[in-house]
Amino acid sequence: MQSFSSRSDLYNLAREEASSTAEPGALPATFYLTLSQVVAPVSVPESKSPALQRFRFFFERRCEAGRSGYWLQFGYFTSELEAKRWRDVLARIYPRATIHRLGGTTSTSGQTTTQPALTETQVLKLLKTTPAASAPADS
Repeated sequence: MQSFSSRSDLYNLAREEASSTAEPGALPATFYLTLSQVVAPVSVPESKSPALQRFRFFFERRCEAGRSGYWLQFGYFTSELEAKRWRDVLARIYPRATIHRLGGTTSTSGQTTTQPALTETQVLKLLKTTPAASAPADS
């Protein structure tokens, strides 16, 4: 697991990855992270940082055992390695984050434990403390 000592480390990682995916012939972004189950979708502000603007928080609605649930997701990534790096970064806040590939339902992280749903207030509080959500703007 890569260690990040500051928000600027995370910002630099995003900037490096953004520039590497801007090259001609770059792979399509087909991986995403499932971060947490939530009670209901909430409005998630977009990052002002140019290096982080290619990523989005979004929600997925799933029906399991006759009940509807919502899942907070983050992506998209061009490779499984990139998704793993971001999962490792976000694991401090979302310890059960799992990697998924578009068109597939199998998690590549090996974690299958169900976590309790978060309330709207809890999601917004986590997002305010997430380094990715508060990285410095590019000058």
